[in-house]
Amino acid sequence: MTKGKLVKALVLWSAVIVGLVIAIVGVTMIRHGFSARQSPSRIETFVARSARSMAVPARARRMKNPIPNTAENLAEARAHWGPEPLSKGARYETGRNAEHD
Repeated sequence: MTKGKLVKALVLWSAVIVGLVIAIVGVTMIRHGFSARQSPSRIETFVARSARSMAVPARARRMKNPIPNTAENLAEARAHWGPEPLSKGARYETGRNAEHD
């Protein structure tokens, strides 16, 4: 077997294996579904943590918040955003969105 054919065979088998793993994970997820009431499966936890870590660039992760966490800054933020955040349910049930009121 030549080097080119060997590389093609390895790429093909790698794609087949990755496809099978994705299919198995997909079937598992569909059969068991997603629920906010149950603890997430190990696969869901792994995928969520991986996605979260990939979503934030390393440079941004190392950055420090430029606004110090002082009582004055917290009071200013509360005055701007309100004393407590509204839950999504409260905003949507009333038909009002806190950003546009």
